[in-house]
Amino acid sequence: MLKRILPLIFLLSLCVGCLMPAATPDTAATEAAMVANVQATLTADAPPSPTADLKATEAALLVMVQKTLTAEAPPSPTPDAKATEAAIVAHVQATLTAGAPTTDAGAGLKGASKSYTATPAPPTAAPPTLAPTAAPPTSAPATSTMTAPTAAPPTDTPAPAPASTDTPAPKPVAASRALLAYTVTESFRDHYRIDVMYTDGTGRRLLSDMASEPSFSPDGKQVVFYSWPGGLEAMNLDGSNRRRLIDDGEAAFPAWSPNGKYIAFHSSRGWSFKWDVYIIKADGSEERMLVDGEQATWSPDSNQLVYKGCLGNDCGLMMINFDGSGKRRLTTCPQCASDGNAHWSPDNNRIVFTSERDGNHEIYVMNPDGSGQTRLTNLAGPDAMPVWLPGGQQIAFRSARDGAWGIWIMNADGSNVRKLTDARVDPDRWIWEKMAATRP
Repeated sequence: MLKRILPLIFLLSLCVGCLMPAATPDTAATEAAMVANVQATLTADAPPSPTADLKATEAALLVMVQKTLTAEAPPSPTPDAKATEAAIVAHVQATLTAGAPTTDAGAGLKGASKSYTATPAPPTAAPPTLAPTAAPPTSAPATSTMTAPTAAPPTDTPAPAPASTDTPAPKPVAASRALLAYTVTESFRDHYRIDVMYTDGTGRRLLSDMASEPSFSPDGKQVVFYSWPGGLEAMNLDGSNRRRLIDDGEAAFPAWSPNGKYIAFHSSRGWSFKWDVYIIKADGSEERMLVDGEQATWSPDSNQLVYKGCLGNDCGLMMINFDGSGKRRLTTCPQCASDGNAHWSPDNNRIVFTSERDGNHEIYVMNPDGSGQTRLTNLAGPDAMPVWLPGGQQIAFRSARDGAWGIWIMNADGSNVRKLTDARVDPDRWIWEKMAATRP
């Protein structure tokens, strides 16, 4: 008996849940009619052998249904109350006749003529309604499935933003903050001075009066320069420990080696009227003549020098080893005799220089073997005296491109040119000038 009563209890609970949200406007009359209909059907069609206890249980269940409907039914009517009653009665009758259902009591109600699907409640206070669906084919027993409304689980994860298809803008080259030393002409052929300034435009000050052609020591703590009216001197950046290195009025264009041990310069001695490159130790001792030429600059490893010179009648930029061997030509065009103001990049990969080969003083770059010569500037007015900034990503140079001489900075490929400051030069001797750069 218990196997028959348990599924009946489960079935009636589902039916009560189904009927609760759907009563007629006259709730009491509808409840009474439905209960009476169920009771009459059970009395007329019950199977021949239920026990007295089973009938008592059925009666108790009907009373429970009646009480539940009377106490809890909401005021909204069902779409088809009669059909619902018929479904309840048919299933109760089938259950009592066939015996207990399978243990999966929640699998569905068999024998109903319609399938009801509860509609999830909208955000307003109105209760949910039951929407009838089309009846299945009559050739097979229909199946009624009651589906409880299921709310979508909340989520705190925002929808991912769509991926951008825009091509990112190229990143600008990071500025190489450096300290520049350069010559300013106070009066032509009479008064020159060396100023220093950071490449962000700050810290401009006088370094030394009556001086030109500076070169920093590799640690940036000292500077060597041409001291007017002649000779080479060195001192600390604060002006202390100033000392004379070469007492030679023609010694000029000094260049401190990256290893800090030597200083190269050029001079014209005697009555030769030609320039020669010399090397001394950083304290001014052990001078020796290296090669005929001028405007020497060191390789980053201090083992080679690039200079302006000639090989026979062909002049341009040359290279030589520190010991004087391996002399060779880097620039070979017929108009390359004007090539000069060379400076080797800190990464050992490129040499920047000035040339008038195209009819105007412009800035070029090439590989250490002389290949890949590329013009970087192309404007009216001279561009000259280039120097690599620390890091090898930018070049500072002097130019009169806007009508007045000043200091400009560009990327290593010639892009992103900007003016740093005005700085006058001597129009008669600027080709023998130079700048220097070091880390702050």
